[in-house]
Amino acid sequence: DHRDPLYRWDSLDAELRQILSKGLTPIVYVQSAPKWAWGEESILETPVKPSPSALADFATALAKRYPRVRYWQVWNEPNLWQFLFPQDENGKNFSPGWYRAMVNSMARSIHRAPRSDVVIAGALAPYGGGEGRIRPMEFMRDMLCMSKGARPRATCNEKAEFDVWAHHAYSYGGPTSHAFHADDVAVGDLRE
Repeated sequence: DHRDPLYRWDSLDAELRQILSKGLTPIVYVQSAPKWAWGEESILETPVKPSPSALADFATALAKRYPRVRYWQVWNEPNLWQFLFPQDENGKNFSPGWYRAMVNSMARSIHRAPRSDVVIAGALAPYGGGEGRIRPMEFMRDMLCMSKGARPRATCNEKAEFDVWAHHAYSYGGPTSHAFHADDVAVGDLRE
């Protein structure tokens, strides 16, 4: 219930009023789940396995609270441990599949609204590798159940439900510079 007094909407209310009064179109993104949606093992103020169903409830509250918002982004840089933890379990990528469940839950809630809202997924960090960082192309393939290669094939039967894919294409160089690793994506790699 978006009217629950335990929610603290004041800051977002004020920001959205200001944005809309200027004729701008906001994108509201859920950067983290409310603490009640975090897994029991949460550490360092990082959600561990945030509950997809609790996130769906939160998305329902958001959509009811803000009927003038049309664009909703699920999470920020889910391929980094700081934003979604764990990234792997038992030596295998874990976060892409969990993120797919989060996206699907939130998308179903947002798409229930009697309007044509848009759900944005991805917003991946451009570089991976190393402890707690999955390279963006590897994360995307796992999340979308696609194999690597010029002719990808399905690797699972699960579908990701979103309308737009976002990517943070930061670069170590200028706007034409490319990533050093094939599974990283800098601004110069976006056309590929």
